[in-house]
Amino acid sequence: MSAGVPGAAAAIRDAMAERFDSRYARALADLAALRRTLLDRGDGATWRTRAAELLDDHFCDGVESGALADRIDACR
Repeated sequence: MSAGVPGAAAAIRDAMAERFDSRYARALADLAALRRTLLDRGDGATWRTRAAELLDDHFCDGVESGALADRIDACR
């Protein structure tokens, strides 16, 4: 994957580890909890709708700014 440039691969790996930190783990846990809540209510259709809204092109920006957590809370 490094295309013969291991230093570049290492730099990419380090940048990914820095960006995708514990905020993403928390976002995934919150999404999983919302999913479980809605499915336990028998509301799979709402989960599919909410997932499409929450996992949009702004997902990463929302995780990093904290806006995604607010959007998830509003879905509960």
